[in-house]
Amino acid sequence: MSSPSDAIVVQKTSADRWDQSINWGCPSRGLADDLIATSTWSVTGPDSSLTLSDESIDTTKKITTVWLDGGTLGAYYTVTNTITTLDTRVLTGTFIVQIVDYIFLTQPRVI
Repeated sequence: MSSPSDAIVVQKTSADRWDQSINWGCPSRGLADDLIATSTWSVTGPDSSLTLSDESIDTTKKITTVWLDGGTLGAYYTVTNTITTLDTRVLTGTFIVQIVDYIFLTQPRVI
C-alpha cells in the first residue's frame, strides 16, 4: 500500500494554466488490451480556486488529460481521475498539486 510520501506532487503557480496527464496504458496500471470508456476528474482542497477543464481521453495511447488553472499560493490540492473501461473496470489515479511562487523548468512528464 502506498503512503502519502509516495504521492506524486506537481507544482504550479496560480497564474499558470497547463495540462496534466495520466498514462493508464503503462504495464503497472494493468489495463492490458482494455480501453478507456469514460474519464472524470475531481479536485479537493482548502478552497475552490484550482479549477479543472478541457478533459480528454487519448484512447489509442490510453492517456487521460485535464487542464489546471488557478489555485491559492501555498495551498495543496488533490486531483483524482476516475476511469471506467470497456470491460467495466473502475480505476482511480490521484496526484497532488502544490501552488508555489515560481517554477524551475524541467522536462514535462506523464504520470
